Amino acid sequence: MNLKPRKRIYSWLFLSIVYIANMVIQFISSTKNGVSDALVAFYFVSGIVVLSLFVISCLELVTKNNRIIRVKLISKHNHSIYVLRNDGKLKKYHIFEYDVLNKLEPGQELSITVSSITAMPYHIQSIEVSKQEPLSTLAVQYKKIGSYSAWANLRVIDSIRSSSELQLEKPISLLNHIVAAEKIWLARIKGESTSAIAIWPAYTLEQCEQMAMENKDGYTALLNRLQDSDFCSEITYFNSQGQSFSTTIMDILAHVSLHGSYHRGQIATLLKQAGGIPVNTDYITYVRQI
Repeated sequence: MNLKPRKRIYSWLFLSIVYIANMVIQFISSTKNGVSDALVAFYFVSGIVVLSLFVISCLELVTKNNRIIRVKLISKHNHSIYVLRNDGKLKKYHIFEYDVLNKLEPGQELSITVSSITAMPYHIQSIEVSKQEPLSTLAVQYKKIGSYSAWANLRVIDSIRSSSELQLEKPISLLNHIVAAEKIWLARIKGESTSAIAIWPAYTLEQCEQMAMENKDGYTALLNRLQDSDFCSEITYFNSQGQSFSTTIMDILAHVSLHGSYHRGQIATLLKQAGGIPVNTDYITYVRQI
């Protein structure tokens, strides 16, 4: 939907000419009648500003110095629309074309081409959002549990980071074990080799944090494609001693969550013994925050 920027530029040109002509008349009149220098300067500067805006707009139209943003339409009122940008900020745009304004409805995803300097909208296009199949009931619950585990891991990482003056080799070792185990079990479910993944790695706190985020993304992608029947599927794998086992995906996901909770409890105890303050990572605490 084109917002007819050329037509708007022509309107601005007409208004600029009228405004500048008025400024010239006021300027001449003020010099003859002995008006203060400050008022004369105001008329002069105002005319220059209006002319500059017109020139900038023309240059943008010719050079196409624009950018495209994706937003969600929140509401519209008179000639204005209010949209929510990806950065969470609310933005207001003036739309003077009634035919375009009437086609816009709250809730729509929009792609807006705007000027890089003046932020004037040139073009608006509605984006068709593909409808995805809803996640299964089990997938929704395990996705929440997976998000909880990532949240809890990051809280523990922050608590260890804020207690850097203490002797925390053992807590960090346990945290490394948690994220490494999460990665190993994810690889087993996906049928990938785990031979290169150490079960007790010596990660730095930053590396551990990075792996925690990667695990969260990996489990989220996995759960997005699982149906209820998939949770009962058995995965055959070899443990760290080389023994072969077959376990359902449901039981593996339960083990990953409980395994992490167990070791985070150990970390809390060690932090307290070292003189630090353990952080609350209870599941109910997480649920109350979402």
